[in-house]
Amino acid sequence: MKELQPTEDKIDFGVIKSRFKDVSRVIRDMGILTASAQLRSSGRQGSAAADELISFGEDNSWHQILFDYAANYANQVKKDYQAYLKDNKEGYFSK
Repeated sequence: MKELQPTEDKIDFGVIKSRFKDVSRVIRDMGILTASAQLRSSGRQGSAAADELISFGEDNSWHQILFDYAANYANQVKKDYQAYLKDNKEGYFSK
């Protein structure tokens, strides 16, 4: 059975970067699969029960906080990457 599985589970976003609907569909499907797995394992070994997870998902009070955090974090990653490129170009990592 293991031989039939791919060696890597990944999506080549370079191929679909100009196809927003396809990317959106992939992200939505990944979310559904993740939620399904969480619900399937709910209530086991002390984890939240399905009703608690559903209630959390229906509560949107935390959404804006998460969106703001993600946007700020993305900006920080971009700054860090630019700093890395600069340091790499100056030979910092070859010492």
